[in-house]
Amino acid sequence: MSGDSSLLVEKLWRLKRRIDKGACPGVEFIHLNTLLREPSYRADVLRRVELSGTPELKALARDLTNPVFMPRLQQLPQNAARPPQSEFFDESANFVGAVSPVSAQSWLDGWTDFPAN
Repeated sequence: MSGDSSLLVEKLWRLKRRIDKGACPGVEFIHLNTLLREPSYRADVLRRVELSGTPELKALARDLTNPVFMPRLQQLPQNAARPPQSEFFDESANFVGAVSPVSAQSWLDGWTDFPAN
């Protein structure tokens, strides 16, 4: 299983466990296999979480439908190395990762899509 797929499974598992423990009144139990395989079931669960879930559960649901790839830290660690000189790398970057934490628009915009179904 690829890293992205395993991350999705892990997030859906966390969502399921929190719902099973009562973090979303009105949603008693969800089936993990159905959550993984059925986009319409997943969309319905996420919609219900947005309506009545705890703030933590709502944040997890938003991360599943509209993830933010910007790093949380906005400073380079003291021991961070500069990118190598190359036309591939942005040598002026002063952040860790592929997405600037201060830019309003990401190079990912238009390249990725997270439809509900």
